[in-house]
Amino acid sequence: MDCEAAREHLDALALGALDTEERRAAEAHVASCEACAALAQEARETAHALAFATPLRQPSAALKSRILAAAAVLRDVREGRRSRWWAAAAAAAVVGGVALAAWAGYLQMEVDDLNERNAALRRDATSQAAALAAVRGSLGDRIDTQSQVLAIISHPDAVRTEMWGTEAAPGARGWYVWSSAEQLGALDADGMPPPPPGSAYQLWFIYEKGWVNAGSLELEADGSARTIVRRTWSGDWGQLQGYAVTAEPAAGAMERSGEPVLASAGDW
Repeated sequence: MDCEAAREHLDALALGALDTEERRAAEAHVASCEACAALAQEARETAHALAFATPLRQPSAALKSRILAAAAVLRDVREGRRSRWWAAAAAAAVVGGVALAAWAGYLQMEVDDLNERNAALRRDATSQAAALAAVRGSLGDRIDTQSQVLAIISHPDAVRTEMWGTEAAPGARGWYVWSSAEQLGALDADGMPPPPPGSAYQLWFIYEKGWVNAGSLELEADGSARTIVRRTWSGDWGQLQGYAVTAEPAAGAMERSGEPVLASAGDW
């Protein structure tokens, strides 16, 4: 077998599609010819790489032609027919195996990608559900508070007291409303600056004999604050003189330490 004939068989040789005699002849030539040996090595590397080629591609027409042509050039008619059938079957099996391997690799990549996407969607859904629950809870609390404030200020016996910002918060303004029938009070304020780090706003009732803690205020991002007050304290504190809001180091402090940020007119 010369170089021209050998090179026609190199692709089929790499795919294992030659009959015994042609394979032996091709291998003998390749073993004695450096140029054909290099081409045969390239053909083997190409055949090995086909199994990992993605996305899936059909084998070239030239490769198919060489495989079928190699199976057709047999000297004995009967043996040739049988050889052509086996050669075609071997070629089809090889090409089908390559295609199947490539398709399986492609499908595995798709499955891995879908699994990762599903995991990401589950993580996002869990995070969004938690955030939505928090928002719903916050909105529910705000709506409940605002509904109670509205009920208090709309009651016929409601008494309203104006409150003004001090030098610490000149843009702040608010009012305190008390309903004897409801036995509830409500503070509504706007323009409140953020309290100092580590502190919280607290409402005080100012009596002749001292200041009484009336609860903490939840400050919104827009500077508004609302709270509902239930008078749970007892004792003789004397006459009520007014209301004030201060910033205290800890919510629920029983002793006032900060200066008023928002206050009603009165002796404080």
